[in-house]
Amino acid sequence: NQSDLNPRKFTNNLARINIATDFGEGSKDSVRVHWLNNRWDFFVPADTTITQTFGVSSNIRSRTEQLFGVQNILLYNVGEGFSTQLSTLVETHKINNAFRYKTLINPSAIPFNTTVQEFRLEGTFDVRFQSQSFMSTIGMQISERDEKHLLEKIEGVTQFIQFFQDDRAKQESRLDNTALRTTLRTNLLALFSSNDKAVFDGSASVLRYDTPDSLNTDDRDELLINLSLKETHHFSRVFEGAVTAEATLAHSVYLFKDKSANNDWNRIFRLAPELVYHPTSAFTMYNAFEVLANYTVFDFETLIPSVKSYVYRQVAFLDSTSYDITPKVGCDVYVHVRIFERGELKWGDFSERPQQYIQEVTFSPQVRYKYKEQWLFAVGFRSFAQKRFRYVVNERQFESTFLSAGPTTHIIFQFSSLSQIEIVGWKEFQYQSGEKIQDFSNVSMNVRYFF
Repeated sequence: NQSDLNPRKFTNNLARINIATDFGEGSKDSVRVHWLNNRWDFFVPADTTITQTFGVSSNIRSRTEQLFGVQNILLYNVGEGFSTQLSTLVETHKINNAFRYKTLINPSAIPFNTTVQEFRLEGTFDVRFQSQSFMSTIGMQISERDEKHLLEKIEGVTQFIQFFQDDRAKQESRLDNTALRTTLRTNLLALFSSNDKAVFDGSASVLRYDTPDSLNTDDRDELLINLSLKETHHFSRVFEGAVTAEATLAHSVYLFKDKSANNDWNRIFRLAPELVYHPTSAFTMYNAFEVLANYTVFDFETLIPSVKSYVYRQVAFLDSTSYDITPKVGCDVYVHVRIFERGELKWGDFSERPQQYIQEVTFSPQVRYKYKEQWLFAVGFRSFAQKRFRYVVNERQFESTFLSAGPTTHIIFQFSSLSQIEIVGWKEFQYQSGEKIQDFSNVSMNVRYFF
């Protein structure tokens, strides 16, 4: 795909090749080759020298992306419900950032072109077991990435500019890094009955991040643990519920003393029940609740007074209801309520000092009409309201309000089973503490075409 919006150009090309061999009895080998080539041009502000030299108000930044990868997946059926899978991936990724206009009048303002070259090597081994009521996967993954940052030098410049761009090239090379991540993971699925099932996902990984330049002190080790358990129960043919419990634990340790103040533990806990009611094909109601707590605790907060641990807590509710009044006319309602609070945390005493309290409500109804199977028209309304409070001597005090509201429209033209044109529009009026501050007209179009 290519677009020429003079003076900007856009490219989006993608190709995949998949070659597979089936050995029978559930064993097979496949090779996948993928290639990607993208380009995006953006208008960016131009400084005074470029404006005076080229007579333009904006410079053009071109971001090109090239990716090529080869993956091999070998699946072997051991028997008795057991199977293994070995996967290897080799991938190269290059990103270029170039500027259309350049002048050498002010060396410190020269927009140099830069390149990021990335090489990734990945290996995965999984063991699986499957029976009528139980399925499990246990595996290990090792991924290594090497990243280099390069500056495209300008030829034929003066010695002063040459010295300046050599210094910029050194600054870019300081961003070079290598990352090695080792992951252990598991997935368990249990069917307790025709109405109950449980799914458990867990992983633990260690990241080693190294930078070759001695002036770059971002070297660190990271531990990441993710745990998730979801239980689903079908109360009847038209009504089901689920409860999800999640925990994420992350520990970052910087190896150099000038960054060690950033060493921290991040603990996130989430509980999310949900309900789905679908009595007929014309009516669906989905409700979801969420309770979330996020604790970030710095390792050396007792030694460094300027470093403060903090806590974030959230309660949210979501309702999404859709009703087809007739085969051609329907309506949808979306409601989302979120309440969250931030504050300073003392993990040792598990006490906090609240600092901010925010309430948010999003409400968006719409009515839709289907015409001749190919056309869908919808009009509606969307509003987002926010109230902010701050704490003064542990007392909550009102601070401000923000309201964004306006009409919405939605048009879809389906010219084949998989291809369509979609246009979404929204007129937005914004108010701050009751006073209008600005308004926007938003229109977006998405074209999807399959040959």
